[in-house]
Amino acid sequence: LAIIFYPAHYLHHVSIVYVSAHPSIPSGQYEEAVRMVLDNAPVNSKDVGLKEAASALILRGMSSIRTNQIDAFVGGLNQKQLDTLMKYIYRGFQKPVDITCPALLTWHEKVWKLSSICRVLTDRQVV
Repeated sequence: LAIIFYPAHYLHHVSIVYVSAHPSIPSGQYEEAVRMVLDNAPVNSKDVGLKEAASALILRGMSSIRTNQIDAFVGGLNQKQLDTLMKYIYRGFQKPVDITCPALLTWHEKVWKLSSICRVLTDRQVV
């Protein structure tokens, strides 16, 4: 984990996502790590490095959640989290990091059932 200096308004994202979520993944708390990134996604940031790191972190966490646990996990998310998750799924299709396309299709199917696809395709805020 590199030390990166950001303006004060990014400090909240950096401290929560990279200090809290990064250690969670090795200890097996993948769902918690994915939720942290979803709640603190840098959608308004112009910092490409921050977006890439958040994307890699969430995709790594998603790949570690078992297929039979995805429905329960997705069912526990609110609408904003679902929309953000769908954005990361599409980003994963563009640049798969630590996750395969078939795994992303499984996630897509589970999130698509909850109708976030139209909002994601028309939203101008990207992850």
